Amino acid sequence: MTRIILVMFLLMWILIGSFALDDFSKHAEMEGIGSILPFLFGWGVGTLFVLVAAAWNIAGMERVILDKSEMKHRREIFGLGFDKEYAAQHLGKFRVGGGSALRLAPGMEVWGMGPGVVSFDYGVKTYRFGSTLEDSEAEQIVTTLQAQLNSFRTTQLK
Repeated sequence: MTRIILVMFLLMWILIGSFALDDFSKHAEMEGIGSILPFLFGWGVGTLFVLVAAAWNIAGMERVILDKSEMKHRREIFGLGFDKEYAAQHLGKFRVGGGSALRLAPGMEVWGMGPGVVSFDYGVKTYRFGSTLEDSEAEQIVTTLQAQLNSFRTTQLK
C-alpha cells in the first residue's frame, strides 16, 4: 500500500510541479530567473526525497552479517549502498528498542529514513538498524545475533 501511495504522490508531485514551473517560467520572463530559483531548489529537494523513498520501498534492503571478527551493516537500493563495519570484540548487547536515537520525524521508518528498532552497543555508543522491521521480526533477529555473538565469544575463550 505504501508503494502505491508513493508512486501516486510522486506522479502528482511531478505533474503539479511542472504546471507550477510553467507558470513560474512565464513570470520569470518578466522578473528574471532569480525569482524562481527558490522554487526550483525546494521542488528539486522534495523530488529527490520522494524518489529515494520510492526506490527504498521498491528495492531497498538492509543486510547484517556477523562473523567472528566483525559485523557488517549494509543499506542498499538496487545494489548500490554503503557498509558500516563494527569490530566484534566491541559489540555489546543486542536488543529491540532502547538507546536514544535522533529522529527526523515520527513515522519516517516507513520511508527507510528512521533509526531502526534493533539496537546494539558498540563501545560507549548505541547504534540502531532495522527501520522497517516489526517488533516480532526484530526479536527473532536479536535472538539470533546475540546467540551467534555469544557463540563466537565462547569459542574464543576455549
